[in-house]
Amino acid sequence: MRLAGCMIPIQTAFNWDEPKPLKKRIEKDIFATLPEDLPFPRLAIRWAIAYYVGAPRYLDALFKIPTPL
Repeated sequence: MRLAGCMIPIQTAFNWDEPKPLKKRIEKDIFATLPEDLPFPRLAIRWAIAYYVGAPRYLDALFKIPTPL
């Protein structure tokens, strides 16, 4: 599955070994690709994203990104 409007597969976007910054409001792109009748609440996806972006490895990766001058 690919994120709507994005050429990066979800498996690549959420990578524990090499975390990369996620797009703001990525859950909207994810929700757009999912069926309406999920066997779990959509809030669970938001919790999973919050867990991922709160992980120390993800936060460390954010600080290693070069900033434009």
